[in-house]
Amino acid sequence: MPDLVSLENQVALITGAASGFGRALAERLAPLGVLLVLGDLSETGGAQLANQLNAAFPSATTGQPRCVFQKTDVTTRDLHALFDLAQTQYGRLDAPGDAGRARLSVIWR
Repeated sequence: MPDLVSLENQVALITGAASGFGRALAERLAPLGVLLVLGDLSETGGAQLANQLNAAFPSATTGQPRCVFQKTDVTTRDLHALFDLAQTQYGRLDAPGDAGRARLSVIWR
């Protein structure tokens, strides 16, 4: 069955990306061509995931890395900084994602 919608070069933000649902989501979206902005409290785990996905799925069309990571505590201003990273790195954000319990709707507005 063909893909009905291409996700190539869409920009998604994922919190809680170093493990669990957030990691699974990042690992599923990267092969589909999504550009990822990853955030997590675990700097080691998040950076390792970003490096792994960038090596496995290089972004040939944009010249940008497939994903970027920033240590993020969703209960602080770090979350605003993660949104700023999406804007700085890719110029936009197409889809916020939250594997934890952050209130992204407040920031998304």
